[in-house]
Amino acid sequence: MKSFLLDEVEDYKEPRFGTRLLEILDVLARPIPVIKGSLLKKSHKEGCWGVKVLQPGRDDTKTEAIEFKIVGDSFDNALDLAMQELIGRLCGRHCRELKNHPSHSFGRRDEDGVPYELGTKENHIPTRQYFQDLEVLLYGLQGGSYDELLRNDELHAQLKEKDQKIKELEEMNKSNREKFGEKDKKYKSQEKRVQ
Repeated sequence: MKSFLLDEVEDYKEPRFGTRLLEILDVLARPIPVIKGSLLKKSHKEGCWGVKVLQPGRDDTKTEAIEFKIVGDSFDNALDLAMQELIGRLCGRHCRELKNHPSHSFGRRDEDGVPYELGTKENHIPTRQYFQDLEVLLYGLQGGSYDELLRNDELHAQLKEKDQKIKELEEMNKSNREKFGEKDKKYKSQEKRVQ
């Protein structure tokens, strides 16, 4: 499979976070998002997937659409990251509507996808604080792994360039050896004539 498209309810029943996303969308009365993905061609690392997510807004409340792109090192990883990011953004944007829903505190993020950090008030529930700290940590790790993935791609491209230069130098060296061999033969034949 080189690409995929999720745009119907049935498509979301199989992925890991699909049923949770459908449940939240049902509570919020939002339409089904469109999630497209494909293998990245420009990436030098095999198996990298790019995913684009479009969650349409609601006309009755003039809610803006949520749209973002994400890169993962495998199909499952990219799809899971995209769904988690969408769930986080929906929960952050509609936290009042999800107040009595179990996912109210899950993945609270601002519009740029950065997790909210709860203050150090004493009335916070310890598990909520723990999950929020975990969310911030995971966001940092995700950013770090994305940076590492790009850095690895850059290094791979540099290695390819150097390998190409080495091959060119080896070919030049081989042609120089052949020329030297021909000249050496001529020299030996001339030396034999002189004797």
